Amino acid sequence: MVSNKIGIVIKQVNPTSSEALILTAELFNELEEVYGKGRIEDFTSENEEFIYFILVYHNTETIGCGALKHFGDETAEIKRMFVKKEFRGFGISKLILNDLENVAKERKYKRIVLETGVRQPEAVRLYEKYKYKRMKCYGRYANDSESICFEKYI
Repeated sequence: MVSNKIGIVIKQVNPTSSEALILTAELFNELEEVYGKGRIEDFTSENEEFIYFILVYHNTETIGCGALKHFGDETAEIKRMFVKKEFRGFGISKLILNDLENVAKERKYKRIVLETGVRQPEAVRLYEKYKYKRMKCYGRYANDSESICFEKYI
């Protein structure tokens, strides 16, 4: 658990807990609004595959989340990076990203991959700022013209 003086706490939780599912449902709904109904894959079943999942709290309110999924022998995938709208712009996403990268390193991963979308310019800027490099999209994103994939060697 990570905490600081301004009431922000990062806590590892079960990705299928009710708190996790409520917040990832909020993320799902936001992405459905941005990209159109039916474009976003189901989150609930994939949550079961995460090797690490965190929730971010401000005092007692759940305000963000992030996850790691095993992608390959030396590669982890970042999933469910999300901060509620009213808490954006305060560095919360940086805290989540740093935590996920640190855990990936601790677990001996050498590379991180992730997917975001063309309609999420703030996310694209975040990843570019933290030295993620664009890569050819993979898996179900390979033929999606609205997907942008990144990688970073850690």
